Amino acid sequence: MKAELDRALSSRPAASPINTVIPDVGREALADWEEGTGVFRSFDGDKLDELFGWSGENGGGRDSPMFNTHIDPNRGLDPHKQPDEFAQALAENRLEPLQLLWAQKVGRACALDNVMRGSPFICLDDVGLGKTILAASIIAALEYMRASREVDEDQKWPGIFGTSLRAFSPRVLRDGLTCDRAGDQEKYTLKDLHTGPHLVIVPNALVEQWLGEMHRVLAPGAFDILPYIGGATLESRRAFWEAFDKAKSQSQIIVCSMPVSQTGLDAFNTHRTLTVSRRRLEPTI
Repeated sequence: MKAELDRALSSRPAASPINTVIPDVGREALADWEEGTGVFRSFDGDKLDELFGWSGENGGGRDSPMFNTHIDPNRGLDPHKQPDEFAQALAENRLEPLQLLWAQKVGRACALDNVMRGSPFICLDDVGLGKTILAASIIAALEYMRASREVDEDQKWPGIFGTSLRAFSPRVLRDGLTCDRAGDQEKYTLKDLHTGPHLVIVPNALVEQWLGEMHRVLAPGAFDILPYIGGATLESRRAFWEAFDKAKSQSQIIVCSMPVSQTGLDAFNTHRTLTVSRRRLEPTI
């Protein structure tokens, strides 16, 4: 049998060479991109929380703002849809504490650092290492920071972001820069955070998974988590707009698939008069 396999494999035609040429976008296009996480290697979990003014002790035992304190390890209980059963399981010690991994806290710190500088970022990791929970923690942290600034007497951002100097940037640490010597790229200049809904666009097969994961980790009442699904007309999505209009929390997370996001935009631009009582949506043409 082995000899037959060897002959079969040796007789296969050679595979076509794979084109691995990377387009030359110019060094200027990549100049502002950094690996992002290296500077945080010496930070423990508590220090990473302190960067944006969060403390688990002051947060009622929550490892992240607006998160549940516990999760069902068997994924059978949804605290949003089964609050009584979830509370009973918590009382019977059948749940596990919800705690972010160190790598997830590093990813969150890096994301917040970029957001507060007005810079884009990409989160890359292998499948199954917690990027969905990381995304939820970033959204929750941004809402926490926005709310904290609103109630601060001096309208300052919490944590390190309340200072203008990006004190833990590689360049500042290496060159010992002070605020007056640092360029704009080494300062936090963002004055306001977006106050509208958070839009999550995922492949079709992952819509339900993302909805379930958002329910699993985010505390009930912290966000209205709304699926944007249905046909490509406003009428078919009437249920979504009614739910959006009745949303009780200050923040919403809308989860939709990539095809639905495009058809939704087409329908939205066709029906420009669409309004909801809590917000007026005005697409820019």
